[in-house]
Amino acid sequence: MAGEAHLHLLRDLEERRCRATIAVDLPELDQLLDDGLVWIHGSGRVEDKAMLLAMIEKERPYSALTISQHSVREIGSACISTGMVEITLALRNAPPTYFNLFTNIWLLADGQPRLVHAQSTRCSPPELC
Repeated sequence: MAGEAHLHLLRDLEERRCRATIAVDLPELDQLLDDGLVWIHGSGRVEDKAMLLAMIEKERPYSALTISQHSVREIGSACISTGMVEITLALRNAPPTYFNLFTNIWLLADGQPRLVHAQSTRCSPPELC
């Protein structure tokens, strides 16, 4: 698959993941996230797939996740997806909307793309991201 096709595929996958996270669509997230997922939050907290899904189900933390500055780089059977995400929390007494830079690694093998690694870093102010 050519680079442009991967960009469209990864944009779709990232949007699906964001929508499923906001909607707490655990079956959709289960399909998108690899069983060996490592998720590193902007706070530095590290979670595996089970921990992340349990947190999303229990806390229902997000009301909006908007990706911008998205780029994709193919490396073998994997793609590295990078960009900025605008995050609005749904939690009581949540801080105002904030921005994180992210790097996500998607494995594209076996016809079922899966997110295997995610890391984000707080970025402020967003115009400097």
